[in-house]
Amino acid sequence: MRAEELLREIWKIITEYNKHTLDEFGDDTLSRLAYKLAGYKATLGPLVAETSRELVVARHVFQEEKAKRYKELRDEGLSQGDSSDMKRIGLLPQAEDHAEAESLHDKYNKLYYDIGEIVDVLKSELIRRQSERKESRYGG
Repeated sequence: MRAEELLREIWKIITEYNKHTLDEFGDDTLSRLAYKLAGYKATLGPLVAETSRELVVARHVFQEEKAKRYKELRDEGLSQGDSSDMKRIGLLPQAEDHAEAESLHDKYNKLYYDIGEIVDVLKSELIRRQSERKESRYGG
């Protein structure tokens, strides 16, 4: 499954289930949802790693180009203050690539952890229900 398809599927599920409260779902539905989301989280893991790598590369390229351009400015007798915006020193493409890589990494990383939180909530709800059933059967 491609990254964008995966994101659409995850958001579709989350949006659909967010229309309801947990009490509206049976145990089987909650278990299936937790299982499905855990699978999506596992699929997101490599995407998070890949976007992390891409971010490191984009940051490195940006920093290298920035250092090179600042050196050129110094050689021309100018200071860093003379080049306050990236466009003036020709770094806009690298700055945009870095910002895009950072945004994509943040998006996947946040979703990865959010899915983990949702799965934890579902597991807690299932455990709570199981405890209530035991208490009602055996007293407590």
